[in-house]
Formats: sequence, structure tokens, C-alpha cells
Amino acid sequence: MLFNILTILPMLVCGLITMWLLMIQWRYRRRERSWLIAWGVATTMLYACHAEYFSRPDVANPYTDTIYAVCNLAVYPLYLLYIITLVRGRCPRRGIIALLLGPAVIGGVVQGILYGMMDSAGAREFNLIFLRNDSMEPLHGVSRLLALWHVACRIIFAIEVVGVVFAGQYLIRHYDEDIAMNYADTEGRLLTSVRTILWILLGISVMSVVANIIGRHWFSDSTWLLMIPSLAFSLLLSLIGWEGIMYGLAPTSGETLATSESLALNADEAQLADGTVPTPVVAEHIRQTLREKKLFLRHDLRLSDLTEVMHTNRTYLWQALKESNTTFSDLINTLRIEYAAELIRKQPETSISNIYVLSGYSSRNSFYRNFHDIMHCTPREYAARYYLTITSPQPSPQPSPRERE
Repeated sequence: MLFNILTILPMLVCGLITMWLLMIQWRYRRRERSWLIAWGVATTMLYACHAEYFSRPDVANPYTDTIYAVCNLAVYPLYLLYIITLVRGRCPRRGIIALLLGPAVIGGVVQGILYGMMDSAGAREFNLIFLRNDSMEPLHGVSRLLALWHVACRIIFAIEVVGVVFAGQYLIRHYDEDIAMNYADTEGRLLTSVRTILWILLGISVMSVVANIIGRHWFSDSTWLLMIPSLAFSLLLSLIGWEGIMYGLAPTSGETLATSESLALNADEAQLADGTVPTPVVAEHIRQTLREKKLFLRHDLRLSDLTEVMHTNRTYLWQALKESNTTFSDLINTLRIEYAAELIRKQPETSISNIYVLSGYSSRNSFYRNFHDIMHCTPREYAARYYLTITSPQPSPQPSPRERE
């Protein structure tokens, strides 16, 4: 009973997530969610083939094995296409789609052709010798070619895993850097959760690669061995689906998706900077303007807002901040926290709940997190330390020897 539940658990989890995504997509259409739904469909079919493999060990089914080959080589590229669309705000070019999904298509076509060249007796022999025992010695002819093709697909799968994880991390890191350089308030815009999922995906993918190398048959004889990948993949599928659902419903996500490519400087704009003004001077002018006009108190301030106030182009500001090893978001947060600390000192009657609003924050959690990162304590701890310092009795000065006389 437990064995049967474990075989179908990842399929059920992914199927439910895919249905949920489809219902959300029906009401709120988003480009990137289409790729996530395609990923969900492929993953559900993949684990359906897994379930069929474990539940019917004596049955040779060329159709499910071919579908498994296609889906196994498609799930990771589909997730990368989801990330590409997420960070760029538009679907990838056809060439990129063909490059990423080509191995899955070719793998399925070649495997289908090889199965088509075999009779039912040959398919049963292949199932018993290779799929169930991972041996190629007695195989010959088309059966041996099919076994070698399975091994080639496993190698391609391993390459895909590494490539997708690191390509996804690269895209998300640059996307988050662009967001931090253009927005003062980054909450709800950064793809931190996707980066975390990718690292988890890398760890669990090592298990996938190992499972593909040693063969699925190793897990068919032990419920406890099967429990490890079943629960791990079910949890990962839940995280991916939940992240896709929640990010798609975030109030700021649609805005950033549509503008992510416009965040970075283009070549024409970059040529506007002639380098005549030293970077430290520009950086200090930025800080001075923000302080004098108290622009950092604006909710959802953007770098483009500052360029309009300073009557300059974005290139100067972008490069000055970048060469100063800071981001627009970090600079605004520093000024806001300094202002909040000043309010705590000068207006002790003002509550912390009001101070974070007066300091330009719309989120209490962001205020507390940034205050602790910059001041290395909570707002209440800061207030307690400050008032303890100014109310502590100061030691009276000791008279000099001449005064004693």
C-alpha cells in the first residue's frame, strides 16, 4: 500500500499544482505562467510514466517509455524558459526554444523509431534485460542501439541539469541587480525565492542524475529507497508550484516583468557619459540631492525619478552608483534608516509604527530588516540604548590639586 502511494505521490502533487496554475491563468493571463504550466504538464506525465513503471514491472510499454524520455529531457529546459520569460517580460526567441527543447524532441523521435523497429518479443526482452536490470550484455541489434540511446539520454539529462541551474542563477542574479539599481523598494520584485529553489533543484537533481545512472530498477524492490526520491521530489514540486502561484499574484510582479529589459542601460545611452565628472563627485551629488529634497521619503522611488529632479541622464547616476559599489536601493535604505534613527532620537513620543511610515517605508518587515542590517540592532533596542546613554548620570569632574588647596 505504502509503495503504491509513493509511486503516484509526485504525479498527484504536480497534477494538482498544474490544475491550480491553469485556473489562475484562466483569470490572469501571464506569459511566463504558460511555460510553468507546460513544465507542470510534462512533469505530471513524467511521474505518470514513473508510476506505470513501478506498478507494472512485468509489462513492456514502448509508449510510456518514449513519453518518459521526452518529458525527462523537457522538464528542466521548460523551467529555464519560464525563468527567461520571467526576467525578460517576453517569450524567448524561437531559436532558443528550439535549442532547449530540441534534445527532448530528438530523444523521443529516435526512441520511438527504435521501438518501432522491434517486435513485441524484442520489447519484452529489452524491458526485462535493460529497463529492469540495467544490463546490455545479452542485447544485440536494435535492442542494443536502444539501450545505448537510453544511456546517451541520461548523459544529456545530466548536462541539462547543470546548464539550467547555472543559467537560471545567472539570469536571476542580473535581474535582481537591475531591480536594486532602479527601484528603492525591491520587496515583491526580487526573484529570491526562485534562486533558492534553483539551489534546492541542483541538490535534488544530483539525486536525479544518480537515479538515472544507476537505473530506476534499484528503487522498485525497496519501499524505503523509493520513499527518499518520492518525498524529495514531491516537496520540490510543491515549492516550485507555490512560488509560481504566489509570484504571479504579487502586486508588483507584473510591472517588473514588463520592464526588466528596459532597466539596464542600452548602448546609445551608455555613450552619453563622457567621463568628465569624477564618479565620487557624482555619487556625492546624488546623496546631497536626496537629502536636500528628501526624495528618499517617497514611496516606491525610482532611479528615473531622480534623473528628472537632477536634470541628467540615467547613465551618470547608474555608473556612479555602480562604481561606488552600491545600488540605488541600498543608498535609499541607508538614508531612510538614518532618518528613522534621527526621528527616534528627536521624537521619543512617536511610535515605531509611525516612524517606519514617516521614513518612507510601506512595509514594516522591510523597515525592521533594513534597520537591523544597517544599525545592527532593532529600532526598540536603538531607542533604549540612546535614552539610556542620555539619562545615565555623568561622573562629576574631579578637582585638580590646585583647586583642592
